[in-house]
Amino acid sequence: MMVSRSWLAALLAIAQLSPVCRADDADALDVPSADNYLRRVFARASVLGDWAYFDGGEVSQYIDNGKNTSRPSSPLSNTLSIDLSKSWKPADVAIKQTQKGAQNMMRQAIFTDNSTSSFYIWGGFASYTADPPAARLWKFRANGGGGGSWSTDLKPGNDFFTRLTRSQGGVYVSTPDSGFYFGGYSDAKSDPNPEGPVPGFLQFNYTATDQAWTNHTEAPYSIYGTLVGGSAHYVPNYGPNGLIMIFGGRSHVIGSGQSNSNVGWLDFGSIHVMDPVTKKWYSQKTSGNAPGARMWHCTVGAQSRNNTYEIFVFGGTNMANRETYDEVHVLSLPGFVWKKADYAPTSPRDCMAKLANVEYSEGVEGLMKSGTAGSSFFSGSGFDSTPVDSGSGSSNTGAIAGGVVGGVLGVALVGLAAFCLMRRRKHKKLPTEETGAAAAVEAPAHPHGMEQAYSPNPPPSTTMAPSELHGEYRDHSPYSASEVPKTMRPPEMDAQGPRHFYAAELDGSEARR
Repeated sequence: MMVSRSWLAALLAIAQLSPVCRADDADALDVPSADNYLRRVFARASVLGDWAYFDGGEVSQYIDNGKNTSRPSSPLSNTLSIDLSKSWKPADVAIKQTQKGAQNMMRQAIFTDNSTSSFYIWGGFASYTADPPAARLWKFRANGGGGGSWSTDLKPGNDFFTRLTRSQGGVYVSTPDSGFYFGGYSDAKSDPNPEGPVPGFLQFNYTATDQAWTNHTEAPYSIYGTLVGGSAHYVPNYGPNGLIMIFGGRSHVIGSGQSNSNVGWLDFGSIHVMDPVTKKWYSQKTSGNAPGARMWHCTVGAQSRNNTYEIFVFGGTNMANRETYDEVHVLSLPGFVWKKADYAPTSPRDCMAKLANVEYSEGVEGLMKSGTAGSSFFSGSGFDSTPVDSGSGSSNTGAIAGGVVGGVLGVALVGLAAFCLMRRRKHKKLPTEETGAAAAVEAPAHPHGMEQAYSPNPPPSTTMAPSELHGEYRDHSPYSASEVPKTMRPPEMDAQGPRHFYAAELDGSEARR
């Protein structure tokens, strides 16, 4: 499949591998060959100009004549980039590498400042045995040719910045002048003094002259203001300042009440919306076929030709149901109508994505016209929003729902194409002590909570070819149970027995049996 400039170039599959035999990890590469490449995990993406940049995370690969590395994946030491002005195939895409002086992190936030062709990273968790780094704000400035340079940036109010609780897995989004970070989970691999679920949200103003970072406690999307594994999207042309919308994820109880039974999901049927300037919150009801509860899904969106806006939600996982999803739901604005794309799922995955170039996509238009959408989908009727009382501002429902704009759209989503989206299918079998597909799957003692393993478990009925998945796999959470007090642990840490996580992702070349 050709991936053109008009497509999104940052859909990252999240999975894991079990070590089969030892090999020298020094031979592992940030950009392995197509023959050796397996998958990438926990990376983040940003688009600056014609280039998509990928930072952080780990890569799984074969080395030394088909052997696995001693660990399921290896942290990257470079920032990668792909030229979006050219067409390419996944097997032969040219990936540039830029040396990174900062410590590599997983599931960090990326705040993109297009006005300076830069992005910043904050938070995340350290890889394997590494300790979390010192509190510094790292900035990458692109050079227009796929490269760039890293440096630390000292913003006004740095003392306040260094005292912030650093977390991972929170929801982040960028507006023209600020980055926002909602919720997150602080553990021993993200902060030397972990505090568990982090309530509220942060704002990082790129150009502030007095205080660049501010902490906000108003977070009506959950009872305790906590959020992990959700997504956010900034819609620039709704309301005077644009709108930030929160989609899905998990909420956690703070303190001694934290347990499996009181960890909740955010409802896709009611979207929480915030004005990024006034910080006024709204709760907007939706109609149609909304996604079910999930986390670690991909959310992208873009303006269409007829003054409507489409937001696409892809993939994700629900650990409570032991399900990983391969499905696309589309939210059409201003009607706030959900529609599920009609296709047969073959490759469920967790993912992250990044909007690349806002151009008309005939591929997506074809998807929407082939039984998945039509004029009835994109017209809809407006909805009344409910303002949430956060102590400031006045109700402005018109900023949310607006008028109705009908007509079939040429969707300006820039694709659900992927940077190394699917792992390469392996036909050769590797040695294993376990035989049979059933041996490749074992459920955790408690399937609930913020999963930290490299992939969620598949549904119990799922069977998978064990060519890459067999062998005993030790728990590779970003922290161990002994590192965090019980009240600060995600609920899955309450499990008494050992947890064995295996990859739930398939390669998409054949249907699950």
